[in-house]
Amino acid sequence: QDETAQEADLTDVDEETRQRLQSLGYISISSSRTTAGDDRDRADPKDKIGVFSAVRTATIETEKGDIQSSIERLSKVIEEDPKIYTARYLQGFNFFRTAQYLRSVEEFKAALELFPDSPEAVHSLAMSYLRLGIDSAARTGFERLLQLRPDSPDAYVGLGGLALKSRNTREAKERFQRALELSDSPEAHLGLGKVLVAEGDFDGGIKELESVVTVWPNSAEAHMALGYAYQRTGQADKAAQHLQRAKDSQKRGRR
Repeated sequence: QDETAQEADLTDVDEETRQRLQSLGYISISSSRTTAGDDRDRADPKDKIGVFSAVRTATIETEKGDIQSSIERLSKVIEEDPKIYTARYLQGFNFFRTAQYLRSVEEFKAALELFPDSPEAVHSLAMSYLRLGIDSAARTGFERLLQLRPDSPDAYVGLGGLALKSRNTREAKERFQRALELSDSPEAHLGLGKVLVAEGDFDGGIKELESVVTVWPNSAEAHMALGYAYQRTGQADKAAQHLQRAKDSQKRGRR
């Protein structure tokens, strides 16, 4: 059943319902299909408002931090119909938030099967691979994100992080600086700060890292980097302060 036929089945659906179904993946988004396979066995779209409500409720639960409730609710939605982009993407986000990266990879890949050109899913999949330490797959994802969005600061931050990890500080610096040209991103300031410290520019690095902890006061990674920078400059008291804050944030599950 092609998209034209699918649209024809929706002629008696009101516009609000149509928009809701589009957000769920029952109507194609732009030129990319969000569904796959034979739709003949699927329920009438007009009966899917309950599914929309479930996804909306799950979204609210995720925003409030009630991740487990959201996961359980979305699992039921996906069991009923696994071809809903929004449900698969949000479930992937839930698994990512709870550090279940193998499961987030599975969900983001499923989302991309439904919407191959989704920049959000491409980026989230790349981040999941990054957290798993599968750097080659992460790089492929960030490069794909640049193809979809040439001015994506997230892509430049991701590639900069990979370059820094491989000790290619020149490339890392260029990537983070480009990201900052596009957006005043704390992630880019964090990466650039690490690069500058690695290059021996401690004043510049500390300035960048201090700007990060101002915005992200509970970032374990930022406090750890800042503590290391202060250690390198002989400022033991400040180093100890930030290293302790990093440990405290890690105990609370903050990155």
